[in-house]
Amino acid sequence: MDEGQLDAIGSKIDVLCVPVGGGSHIGSAQATEIVNQIEPKLVVPISYKLPGLTLLAQDLEPVDKFAKEMGATDLTPQPKLQLSLSPSSEETKLVILEPRGAAAGAAVAGAAVE
Repeated sequence: MDEGQLDAIGSKIDVLCVPVGGGSHIGSAQATEIVNQIEPKLVVPISYKLPGLTLLAQDLEPVDKFAKEMGATDLTPQPKLQLSLSPSSEETKLVILEPRGAAAGAAVAGAAVE
């Protein structure tokens, strides 16, 4: 992102939902770069490959690639995103939500980012 784009969205982003699967969206490398520029408290990856998705979504990359690029550790399943007003650590946390619907059987997790 350039300076103008960063100025337009502001400097205090708490939750960033970012596409990570590539295809017609940005991929894991560009998503990681954006996360590092914005430095949100929570990152929720979206638009990535899951078992059971339609053929149109099969060209997407799995979320594991993004998690690895972010240095994610301590994976734990997250059925939903819970937010609180209490101060959290300065460390960005990666939260991978469990899929719903057709792809609900896929294995997903949440992770802290180093």
